[in-house]
Amino acid sequence: MVEVLTDFQLSEAVVNQRAGLRQDIRAKQKQVYADAILKKHALNPRLFWDSYNYYITQPEILDTIYAQTLKALEAKLPAAKEAMQKNPPAEPRDIMNVPATLPKADNPALNQQDNKKK
Repeated sequence: MVEVLTDFQLSEAVVNQRAGLRQDIRAKQKQVYADAILKKHALNPRLFWDSYNYYITQPEILDTIYAQTLKALEAKLPAAKEAMQKNPPAEPRDIMNVPATLPKADNPALNQQDNKKK
C-alpha cells in the first residue's frame, strides 16, 4: 500500500504543478495516472479502492501507512530534483496526447463560424 500511495502522491504533485490547467483536464490527468499506477502494481482498481476506503475508517492504521509514505517520498526527493533539472516537465498537451491544434468538427454547423470568416 505504501508504494502505491507514494506513486499517487507523486502523480498528484505533477498534476498540481501545472498552473492554469482547467479542472476537467486536471481530473483527466489524475485518472490517467491512477490507472497507470494501479496497472504498474498489478492491482484490481475495485479491490484497491475498497481497501483504501477500509483504511479511511481506520485512522490509526492509515496514519501509520501515510507516515511510511512520507518517508518514501522524502527518500525520492534528491533523485526527483535531479531528474527535474535534467528533464523539465512536459507540456500538459504532451502528457494527454492532445495535438497542438484540434481538428475541425465533422458537423458543418460547428464549423459555421469558420465559414463566415472566409
